[in-house]
Amino acid sequence: PEAGSAAIAASQAGALQHRINFTRTDEEEADRIGIGILARSGYNPYAMADFFGRMAQATRYQGSRLPPFLRDHPVTTERIADARARAARDPVAHPRDRLVYYLTRARLDVLVSQDPVATARHFRERIASGQYERAEAAHYGYTLALRRAGDYPRALREIDRLLREDPDRVEYLMAKAQTELDAGRTHAALATCAYAARLYPDYYPLTIEYGNALLRAGRPDQARRLLLAYLRIGRPDPMLYSLVARAASQAGFVSESHEFQAEFYDLNGQVRAAIGQLERALKSARSTFQRERIQARLAQFKREVKEKK
Repeated sequence: PEAGSAAIAASQAGALQHRINFTRTDEEEADRIGIGILARSGYNPYAMADFFGRMAQATRYQGSRLPPFLRDHPVTTERIADARARAARDPVAHPRDRLVYYLTRARLDVLVSQDPVATARHFRERIASGQYERAEAAHYGYTLALRRAGDYPRALREIDRLLREDPDRVEYLMAKAQTELDAGRTHAALATCAYAARLYPDYYPLTIEYGNALLRAGRPDQARRLLLAYLRIGRPDPMLYSLVARAASQAGFVSESHEFQAEFYDLNGQVRAAIGQLERALKSARSTFQRERIQARLAQFKREVKEKK
């Protein structure tokens, strides 16, 4: 319960901070930090300026119909020029692993496909003919397509081949865990997730995958502990809140589950639904501290609704 309370308090604080509007000075500082992170991570620091330029181009005729974020954080020619100037002062620290790009592209090809069998055949033909930019990406795409097509034995053979060459690559480990889970090999999937989590303890996609695997394995309490630990260090995220709400509910923490579901609704802009969840949470609160926390959050949401009228 203490861990849940701490995580809820931290997540509420994070959600509040998430909604604070930046001043222009803060925005300049955020741009500077972001460009520096890109450069130090081996990404092209000019990519941010290019992205700003594309956003400005795409929204130049929208006027008052701009999305709220772009009204609060306008992409001006000055901001684009500043981003380019900062990028020039931040050379790339080391070249980024280009394989990640090709793996991501292969994964997207599979995700958008309406016919996984045809996609698997396409990747197989590319592998046979040598028509690929990176062999690993072609085999990875083939693996994912086989999994979507339900050919789990062949998908596992392909991913094991990739892992023999690169045993600690997180994309391969996650693909293996997902395939094992779909194939009904739950214990094997959990072992793969546990190994990957030791290598990448704070990696968000892996945390979500591991939490899902634990829930499917009937271990909601372990899933709850895993997700609460990540919530204390991660940023607010609707998918994370939804998953930890499920885990808390299945583990018997009913009030806590409603609290996290409230945060999920809040991040999706559904404040009235969040209020409903907190009212349910209040009815099943286990302690005075929990009731006071819920009441404070409930009052905050009700003020927001009143201010919007």
